[in-house]
Amino acid sequence: MTTTEVGRRPGPPAGGPPRGGPPPAAILLSIANGYVRTQLLGVAARLGLADHLADGPRGADELAAAAGADPGGLRRVLRALASFGVFAEEPDGRFALTDLAQALRTGAPGSVRHVLAFFAQEDNYRAVGDLLHSVRTGEVAFDHLYGQPFYGWLAARPEEAEVFGRAMEELSALEVGEVVDSYDFSGLTTLVDVGGGSGRFLGGILQRTPGLRGVLVDLPQAVRRAPEILARLGVADRCEVVGRDLLDGVPAGHDGYLLKRVLHNWDDAMAGRILASCRAAMSSPASRLIVVDQVVPERVQPSPLTEAMLLMDTLMLAKHGGRQRGRSEFEALLAGADLRLTDAVAGAARFAVLEAVARE
Repeated sequence: MTTTEVGRRPGPPAGGPPRGGPPPAAILLSIANGYVRTQLLGVAARLGLADHLADGPRGADELAAAAGADPGGLRRVLRALASFGVFAEEPDGRFALTDLAQALRTGAPGSVRHVLAFFAQEDNYRAVGDLLHSVRTGEVAFDHLYGQPFYGWLAARPEEAEVFGRAMEELSALEVGEVVDSYDFSGLTTLVDVGGGSGRFLGGILQRTPGLRGVLVDLPQAVRRAPEILARLGVADRCEVVGRDLLDGVPAGHDGYLLKRVLHNWDDAMAGRILASCRAAMSSPASRLIVVDQVVPERVQPSPLTEAMLLMDTLMLAKHGGRQRGRSEFEALLAGADLRLTDAVAGAARFAVLEAVARE
């Protein structure tokens, strides 16, 4: 043994973490604590902490009084959030907004306050907590726990439905500009948003596409706030609101039909029924079906975008029995409903816009 070899530690094995990086166990333990981060963000969202800090830094005691919280517990939550960049602890011990925290402010551009409050709800946690049941049996964990599917459960719970609805509105506001930049709606006369909830997404498209008319179709309780939202966006005079189950039929004879993040909620059988309902309504040869959804890669390589898609896929498995799909899976679903994916596939950062027509 040479002098230089004495006391030398062996390097990392091939494919292992780089020298000086955290060991695999530490990385896995950090990932495993993700559910704690979700609850921390949920607490911040529910208490409106970012709103209370909008005018400048505040101490934990002052912030607790404004938010109706215990000062000691709140300070620990704020410090935990500051450890990964949500809020900042000042040298004097006060807490301030960061760029990340701006997205927790109510009504701010890009706000996800209501989305984070929804993610932290108990029903999501319990469904994912019973993920093993879904994996072992192929059944929907949510149905196993609550004795009924999510949307039936939600219909009987106005408070949870309000959180869910506002979360979907925020996501729609966040995404609509990107969709309009990716797909040209100006060639359509009327766009039917099938399963469009409160109308925030369709309203955003109408705002950005003068001359286009809209029809919003969803369950009566889902479209309850639509007239208010469409009026606020200044497009109520160009949009009809229809409270109806999608499987009871879609308004026929229009040239544009939209399914925005609808199909991922359902298994192939139910997704096929929804597509068949849309296809039956597409009586004009010029009719187009526009699907806005995440399209997962055929093979997984680690990336933040792919991780986000497949974490959502896991939630769909446990909560709805639905799934995120790859392009070939979308093509098969569409073919089963007598639809054909065209070459007009516009990519976007978080999702894709897929256009389909009736098969000849």
